Amino acid sequence: MTRSRISPRKISAWRRAVAGLLVVLQVAYPAVAAAQTVILPDGRTQTGVANAGTVWDVSTGTVRGSNAFNSFSGFSVGAGNTVNLHVPSVAANLINIVRDQRTDVHGILNAIKDGRVGGNVWFANPNGFLVGAGGVVNVGSLTVVTPTQRFVDDFFLAPGSPDEGSVAQLLSGTAPRNGSGLVLIQGAVNVADGVTLSAGAINVAGSIFSGARFVGAAPEFTDVVNANGLASANNVVVREGKVQIVADNDVTVSGTIAAPGGNGVRGGDIGIRAGGNVALDAGTNISARGNGVNSSGGTVNIWADNNAIARKGSLVDASAGAIGDGGFVEFSAKNTVELAGGEFRADGMGGGKAGSVLIDPTNIVVSADILRGAGGYGALPGGAAAAGANLTLLADEAITVNDGVTISTRSVAGTAAADHASAASTGNSGSLSLEAATISLKSGSKLLAGANAGFTGGDVTLKATRNWTGEAKVSVDNATITGRNVSLTANATYDDSILTSWLPVVVPVTVSTIDVTSGTINASGTLNLAATSLIDVNSTGLSPLGMITAVSAASVDVRGASVLTAAGDTTLASSSTVKAKAAPGGPNPVTLPGDAGVAIDVVVSTAKTRVGDTSAVTVSGGALDLTAKNAVNATTTADSTAGGAVAVGGTLALSEVTSVTQAIIDGSATTSSSALKVGAESTSIVTTSAKAASKGAKKQSAAEKAVAPSETEKTLTKYKDQTTTPDGSVDVAAAVAIANVNNITLADIASTGMQTSIGAATVSSKASSTSTVTADGSSASGTVGVGAAVGVNLGVLVNQARVADNASVSSNGLTVSAVMPTADGKNSFVTTATSGAGASNVGVAGALGTNVLVNTTVAAVEGDKDSSGSGAAVNANGGDVLVESANASESKLTVGASVKPASATEPAAVGVGASVGINVGVNTTVAEVGNGATITGANDLGLTAKGSHALANDVTGGAAGADVSVTPVVAATVAVNTTTARLGTGSQLNLLGAYTSSAEQTSSSATTATGQTQGNNVAVGASIALNNATDTVTAEIDRDIAAGGDVEVAAKSIAMSSATATASVAGGEKATAADAPPAKPDGSAGKTVDEKVTAQGDAAKVAGKKTAETAAASSPTAAGLAAAAASSDPDTKKAAEAATANSPASAGLAVAAATSDSKTKVDQTKAPPTTEEKNDDGTGKGGGVAVAAAVGVNVGVATTTASIAKNKKIASSSGALAVKSTAETDAA
Repeated sequence: MTRSRISPRKISAWRRAVAGLLVVLQVAYPAVAAAQTVILPDGRTQTGVANAGTVWDVSTGTVRGSNAFNSFSGFSVGAGNTVNLHVPSVAANLINIVRDQRTDVHGILNAIKDGRVGGNVWFANPNGFLVGAGGVVNVGSLTVVTPTQRFVDDFFLAPGSPDEGSVAQLLSGTAPRNGSGLVLIQGAVNVADGVTLSAGAINVAGSIFSGARFVGAAPEFTDVVNANGLASANNVVVREGKVQIVADNDVTVSGTIAAPGGNGVRGGDIGIRAGGNVALDAGTNISARGNGVNSSGGTVNIWADNNAIARKGSLVDASAGAIGDGGFVEFSAKNTVELAGGEFRADGMGGGKAGSVLIDPTNIVVSADILRGAGGYGALPGGAAAAGANLTLLADEAITVNDGVTISTRSVAGTAAADHASAASTGNSGSLSLEAATISLKSGSKLLAGANAGFTGGDVTLKATRNWTGEAKVSVDNATITGRNVSLTANATYDDSILTSWLPVVVPVTVSTIDVTSGTINASGTLNLAATSLIDVNSTGLSPLGMITAVSAASVDVRGASVLTAAGDTTLASSSTVKAKAAPGGPNPVTLPGDAGVAIDVVVSTAKTRVGDTSAVTVSGGALDLTAKNAVNATTTADSTAGGAVAVGGTLALSEVTSVTQAIIDGSATTSSSALKVGAESTSIVTTSAKAASKGAKKQSAAEKAVAPSETEKTLTKYKDQTTTPDGSVDVAAAVAIANVNNITLADIASTGMQTSIGAATVSSKASSTSTVTADGSSASGTVGVGAAVGVNLGVLVNQARVADNASVSSNGLTVSAVMPTADGKNSFVTTATSGAGASNVGVAGALGTNVLVNTTVAAVEGDKDSSGSGAAVNANGGDVLVESANASESKLTVGASVKPASATEPAAVGVGASVGINVGVNTTVAEVGNGATITGANDLGLTAKGSHALANDVTGGAAGADVSVTPVVAATVAVNTTTARLGTGSQLNLLGAYTSSAEQTSSSATTATGQTQGNNVAVGASIALNNATDTVTAEIDRDIAAGGDVEVAAKSIAMSSATATASVAGGEKATAADAPPAKPDGSAGKTVDEKVTAQGDAAKVAGKKTAETAAASSPTAAGLAAAAASSDPDTKKAAEAATANSPASAGLAVAAATSDSKTKVDQTKAPPTTEEKNDDGTGKGGGVAVAAAVGVNVGVATTTASIAKNKKIASSSGALAVKSTAETDAA
């Protein structure tokens, strides 16, 4: 059914009569009607108007349900006039529709119900609503809206018949608004209950009072006033008032909006929401505070869809009355809130709890002081105490506190920022919290929540949080923070374990930073500075490509002339965690142009905690902890077997992981605490696996590279130093798995300033790395390409704890410790490479495995490195000093060809090409008090260095392939293991107790080269096993000692090495007629066994040196040790010369050295004759074979020394002096 709406032009006789009456009135009183009061009913309601002098009474007979209605073409109240709107007693609401002109109230507008001021009054006027400077509105409740013109025109279906739908929209607040409608309050609006203003724009320059109590004696209500006030002790409030202001555009306030409480009634609720901006100008007083006893504060919520500003001279107050809890204030915006001097209060009173003030937009700029109680608390009733509000600044992006700005939650007598900085407390301080992605305290700014004079300070929390990607940062630049417990944290997190794991390329970057530059932080309780960065990322979609580049960095840096003071425990901590999984695959819907599958993990994870420059940290009643932690878990898996028959090309799995963890005190920074700990801890777990496609790989032509270069071939070129044999480099392979792991961990006191600890001091570094590499070409069928496999595992590990040259430490004992994270922990590098069948030229190798570990652990009280005349200085103040290092490693390499068992009709199928395994381990463990370092006041001193290292290299040969001209089986191992416990040169060491230095090392290296024993197309040539092991263990005293207890120097070594070579069923190569090695396919001269052995040994040394260069670039502090150790020449002669240099002749007391002879174990498997001659022993002595079928070379040099340097004096009050050297060697 369609209802027709009444047209404004169709005026009924009744409406014309009323209109005529009004015309008469206007003629009779033209000045009053035109210039002041205008009341023009439009005939759509039964509205009656009566006038007596300056008093107008308006009543209605149109009542529908609980609603009464008036409809006007114009309605205004002139100055000096009183208009009384009479609300029928049966009606809950009086709805006034005004169509044609703005409503202006310059006199008094009252709503009268049941003979007194009251009733719910509504005004709907699209043209706006004005309460002039002299205007007053007194009602029970007031709602003013500016709907659209169409809404008011169509509000009635017929005279006296409002549209129920329109009524429902109006009452529910969903009527469409006129965006240009303005509500302007310059006078006073007094309501007993609530106020709602809803318009295009709203400006409150006068006052809005919710919770009014009306008094007056005149029967015409001309003397009505509000007897309640903002701070009146005589307020009578029945229930909480409510004020709701909603604008499509801007809201500006420079007057009063109040909903105060009363005795036993809390403050009211005030809400302001602007579709544009909110401006709180000078003169603003928005109050929902309590009044009287048992009157808590109310709530104030202010929101702008764009920006908001609170200027100086504005106040938002939700404090309690004389007794009660503080309320809640929120001032926020979608974009930026500027705090330009406005005040926000939510104080508890008379023992009540503190309330809360929350500022939570996208960005916050604090451009002027925010001072709690700038108006003063001295006039509180009965001298009630105030509990300061808790202030929280919470921004999605940034909080900036401008230069020289103070934010204070302190209660002090003065009103200036200087008073808040230095005056005595008059009450407890409120807590202060700032939360954003970036928090910046500019130069001269202050956050003050401290207290004195027996009062309690508030906590200060600065929390920077960034989710997804980017930087979370707290910056304190020449700024001041005071409080009870002070916490600065930065948390950056990226977690896409579900949302974006299907993406083939992911580049997460998370950075968390705490930067204190010449800042001052004073905590009467605990102090916490913590930066945490976390990445959890996956690339595990169906694409054959998965690439992750993850950068995580966490940093706490206290620098410049910063001053940090705390009474309780103080922690400075950084933590970086990366979990990365690149594992593309599954039934691939697409193929890559140059490869069958590619998985790449590039991870850079950094955690650094530093106190530097001239900074000072003082902890009067607790411990000081400087810690840095780092954890990386990277899994890189490329499995091209799932690609089925369509997949062709190389399969690449590449892991490049760099982990840097540092806890440092440097510059000339000083610390003072009850206990001091400087600790760095890191773990890296890397798993890298590549499995070839069934069709294998073919070398790309120049044209193919120009269009779509193979990632597999590019990576082989990048790592050519580690994939090069004496016969050339590998440039094509079906399965390539490469891991490059760099883990640098440092705990360091390097400052020239004094570090003072009443208790013990500890400098501790803990680190471990595990890397597993698998290159599997066994799935290659050989129908198209080659099934060659390359596995490369590189590790550069530096674990160092030190008190550096020129550093000074005074503590009750000192521990300098560089160890594994657990007692049974170890660094593990395990590599496997397995070749499959091939139809193409495999180049120099079918299976190549390179395992290089350069591993350095150092604990040191450093000596005079800069030749200044002195090294580190330690005063142990009667405590024990321990310098300990522990290093354990496992390097395991397995290289060979896949073997498919023989059937009844076919021989065994053997993977193609030569098998080459290069395993290099350079392991250094040092515990040292360096030359020129001084230790005074110590009880016991212990130097302990312990190393445990195992290397295994197992290589099995493969089948003959096209143009294979290299030695088919090569296993080359180089092991250089050094463990040292040393007291360097310097002034006499005086000890109250005992001295112990112990160097202990267990090492093994086993190399096995086995020729293939199955198949009918086995590669011909020698099996070479080369094992070169140099083990050095030293415990040494190079200065005088006067000890109150025993003195013991001990060195212990257990070294085992072996080389085993087994010939293949094909035997060695056939010599030429001139008894020379056969020529290469290109016609050049072949190599003898001796030449091949030398070449393979040189290649292993080069691989170690190249990797060691990375150590020098990665860690300047440990570069010398790592590079020097890795560059040690494992040649037998030079190793022997090194042993001679440490011979007993150079020792002042009891030195023992053990050097093992080189022994070879060779298993020459007899091969079927391929010429006229049969060499049963396979040695080639019969002249028919130019190269032996199996060659094993083992060079083992082990030196174990416990010594006291010549002419050094050792005095022991107990009389006990022990120098022990124990060596066990087994070289086979």
